[in-house]
Amino acid sequence: MNAINGLIAKARELADNSGNSSSLREDSQRLSEPQAARILQVSDRTLRRWRVAGRITFYQSPGGRISYDPVDLVAFRQSMRVRAIDSGHV
Repeated sequence: MNAINGLIAKARELADNSGNSSSLREDSQRLSEPQAARILQVSDRTLRRWRVAGRITFYQSPGGRISYDPVDLVAFRQSMRVRAIDSGHV
């Protein structure tokens, strides 16, 4: 559980330290695609593929800007871990 809380705290810290924080604050503090990729420890390209494939929850502004909620990132990371454990790959 501490790892999850740490992930949420890190995601919120990135959102708070962003120079463009007003666009990240919709219902909650949202993260850009590069920020979300760093949190998940994957490349921007991998995260984009997951988004296009419908594997991860994202938000798109009317102007087309993609963002991610830290809580959704935690849920996604947990689901990936559960799948890895279920398949025997840890």
